[in-house]
Amino acid sequence: MRLLVTYLEQLREPVVAEPSSIGRAEVGREFPARDDYLSLYRAVGAPVHWDLRLRLDPTELQQLLHSNSFVLFVLRVERRAVGLCEFEARPNNEYELVHFGVVPHVQGQGLGKFLLHRSLTVIWKMNPARVWLHTDTNDSSRAVPLYLQFGFRQFAQKFEELRD
Repeated sequence: MRLLVTYLEQLREPVVAEPSSIGRAEVGREFPARDDYLSLYRAVGAPVHWDLRLRLDPTELQQLLHSNSFVLFVLRVERRAVGLCEFEARPNNEYELVHFGVVPHVQGQGLGKFLLHRSLTVIWKMNPARVWLHTDTNDSSRAVPLYLQFGFRQFAQKFEELRD
């Protein structure tokens, strides 16, 4: 399968009004156990075919979850995890937004915007030189417009072959 991959970046903290929270929504940095992380990862990522973390050896995943380069924010509604925003620190003081999304049954309620805003606010307090990400045609059609709304700008686009 051929995917169109779009690369976006922020070179400065965006000036975006914080979306109002919905109900009892909270976002916080978390350090989950491997099984808890994988459960949320699958719940959010299965509809868009995420598999990066599923391909890791359990020991590798455990090491990643406890490394200083891994930064995970979890969206909870009434204490239930319903979304994640995951960054990895890269060389040159850059942060890659590796995974971002909410479970299907809460999509369309503004919770993703709330999660992204809170997560980026904390990441920019770490004074990165750049925050970047890539998204592809498997992701939601709303992904690129949302990132652009949050001050990301496109810097590359290319087709890639998806391997089974």
